[in-house]
Amino acid sequence: MPWIKLADNAPRHPKVAALSDRAFRVWIQSLCYAAEFLTDGVLPWAYLDQVPARVHDELIGGGLWRNDGPRIRIHDYLAHQTSKAMVEAERQRNLARRTGGVPAVYRRGTGKKPRPEDRSTEVSSSPPVRPPAKTAENLGDGTDPQ
Repeated sequence: MPWIKLADNAPRHPKVAALSDRAFRVWIQSLCYAAEFLTDGVLPWAYLDQVPARVHDELIGGGLWRNDGPRIRIHDYLAHQTSKAMVEAERQRNLARRTGGVPAVYRRGTGKKPRPEDRSTEVSSSPPVRPPAKTAENLGDGTDPQ
């Protein structure tokens, strides 16, 4: 899901400060719509049909939207927001990384790859059995029986 970028001083910009509350809300909604549906700032007529004519005219007159022939565009959208091509490329990179089969910790070289013997989940409750140590007593005369 893409995010919109909005400067913290955007509401004080002269173009934006002059907007009515309704026009300000519609401008923010249009930015969100364009980001969500990856329109590169182009607003479809189906969206614009929901905007009152007065607000539409206010946003065009204020320079925040522009009439671009048969369509309406958000002014300088691609100068400040992420393009559809960039979002899709990032999604492809993320998909390739997720489906590559190698966990991120190993791709980054920050972890050791587990060995098959390390993957056992069995826990032994008793220590391993070891053969008795060879001593002079259990060897008898010191000669090897073999």
